[in-house]
Amino acid sequence: MGRCYLRRIPITSGGYDRGGAYWGLGAPLWYAEDSEGEGGVYFRAASREAAKAHILARHPTVTFYR
Repeated sequence: MGRCYLRRIPITSGGYDRGGAYWGLGAPLWYAEDSEGEGGVYFRAASREAAKAHILARHPTVTFYR
């Protein structure tokens, strides 16, 4: 993983995303996508910094787009 797009997924008060998928409630939902087209991953983290740390723990050389 070289560069990564990291974005927070908005969740309604009922636990659904904009597309209608149910995620439940809890910590904010994040999506990290590889800019090289190798896929992406959904996960929960308390903040953007925590989300970055989550990805960096698995891919220490990754850089992030803003």
